[in-house]
Parts: sequence; C-alpha cells; structure tokens
Amino acid sequence: MTKGLASDLEKTEALYDFVAKNFRYVSLSLGLARYQPQAAADVLHNQYGDCKDKNTLLAALLEAKGLHSSTVLINSVRKLDPDVPSPSQFNHVITMLPLGKEEIWLDATTEVAPFQLLTYQLRKKQALVIPEGGVPHLEETPANPTMPDRELEEIKGKIDESGRLEATVIYTLRGDAELRQRMLFRRIASAQWQKYVEGLNKALGGDVSNVKVSDPAATREPFTISYDVSKANFVDWSKQKLQLKLPLAHLSLASVSADVDEESEDEESEGSTAETFKLGPPHENTYLLKLELAARYAADVPVPTALDRDYGAYQSIYKFEGKVLSNTR
Repeated sequence: MTKGLASDLEKTEALYDFVAKNFRYVSLSLGLARYQPQAAADVLHNQYGDCKDKNTLLAALLEAKGLHSSTVLINSVRKLDPDVPSPSQFNHVITMLPLGKEEIWLDATTEVAPFQLLTYQLRKKQALVIPEGGVPHLEETPANPTMPDRELEEIKGKIDESGRLEATVIYTLRGDAELRQRMLFRRIASAQWQKYVEGLNKALGGDVSNVKVSDPAATREPFTISYDVSKANFVDWSKQKLQLKLPLAHLSLASVSADVDEESEDEESEGSTAETFKLGPPHENTYLLKLELAARYAADVPVPTALDRDYGAYQSIYKFEGKVLSNTR
C-alpha cells in the first residue's frame, strides 16, 4: 500500500484510506468488547470492527512503517469533566499521529471521511491523548477542518415557448458539506439513488432523470451529485408579465448546526440575557444559474446586492444577455 510513496504523510494517507474504507464499522459494546479492542490481526481477518478496533489496526499499520500514533479517547456528545476520571466519560476512539511539528488527527470510523477531516462534533473538544510509551494527557482537537468547507450549486437550462423547463443541476461538495452525503450514499443501495435525488429536488419539482453520483469512497476528490430535471408549465407564458423566483432550487446540504450560549457577564451589565451563536467553521456556499428564455421575452433583473458583516458576507449579481438570464450568489 505504501510502495513508491516518498513522504510519511503520503504513507499515512494510504494506510488511513485502507482502514477507513475496507473495514465496516460494527459497534461491539457488550461485555469486555465495550472497553478492550480486538487484536489488529483479528480486525484484519474479520474485516470489521468498532472505533477501538479500527484505531488499533491503523496504529499497527503505522507502527510497521515506523510511525508512532497515539490513541485518543473522546466524547462526541458532551464535554469532559477533568475532575472525574472514568471510562464512562468517553464514547469514541480516534487516532492522532505526531508528524514532525504537526499533529495528524484521523477518524477511520465514518469510512468515507476525507483524510484528516474530523466531524464537526469532534472538533475543538478536549480529549485524552495516550501516546505509545508516553504520558497520557488532555488535549484539544483542532477547531477547523484541514480543507475548505464549500458547496457549489450550478443550474443550466432553458424555458421554451410552452413554458417547459429543461435543466441540469450539479452539486459539488467539499469538507463538512460532503461528509453527510457520502455517508448517506454509501448506506443507500445504488438502486435507491434515483428516489433519494428526487427528494433533494423536491423544492424545484418536475421529472428527474440522468442521475449521476460520484463514488462515495473517492474521498480525494470533491463529491458530486448531478441530474436533469424537466418540468412542464414551469411558467405561464399566457401572462404579459411574470415573476421568476430565484434561486430556482437551493438545498443546504451542510450538517453543522449553531450552538447557543448565555453570556452571564452581559446579563449582569445590561440586565437582560444575551445570546452568542457559535457558527462553526468558515463555510462558502455558491449558487450559479444560467437560464435561456424563449426568444420573444425580455427580462428585468434585480439590482446587485452585497452585504459584509463580521460573521459573514453575501453577494448577488444578475445579468440578462442574449436571452440568457444569469445569477451568481
């Protein structure tokens, strides 16, 4: 698996890919298996295991290449209480590899997480790091993902003289935005992908065809979903004037939710409860539309919009050139 790879980082990625994608996650939380992982050789033979088992196999493979990883105990739901040392505080095991001046954090459990991408629930959380032959210590996991978190939605289509819409919709996802979709498509039988994509397109409606989904396990490239949609009577051309609501379709595929905290200091100073929203890591969402209108119609487009705040920025641009309406958001 590591033959011909020059750097330790490349070798680590190859071994991570092998363990993450080829060994099914099966929870083994009964009796001793709740606390003690299987031996690496048994996991390799059985081709399945829980988080402890997958960490053990990955650690053994890394050790065979002279790379000494640490086992990391963490809770994916709540914060740790350092004053109460107990195994019951932890419900998950991941891997951390010191590599030069960097720390490589890995979780092979999800099976289809890109290399070094921890789920949102595991980031910026205190965890117990147990080095091989070293001193266990509490350490905080990285706050942000190692790759940009992006969603790109592209719609290209046309509306004919009868008011029928024919369009192609393409989603390109990276970072947190892709992980949930990769996990869903890996669990759904390919025969059911058509039905699932029809659900994604529910806001736009119409007949969905030519569904194409990239390999959920091809984590070194962005995850893509594309399909064609046809909708009769999308607009009523009998009217002299009509309004076209934009965006035609928009789905927020990210699974990050905001947390709300009470600021006691502000409450004391202002006499009321102030709320702070933790928005999570930086996220970029782009919407691109190109829509060809029937030849006998013109369009009046909205004015451009731009907003810039300390928590985020938004921009929308509209154009109508050569019977093609375009919108960038």
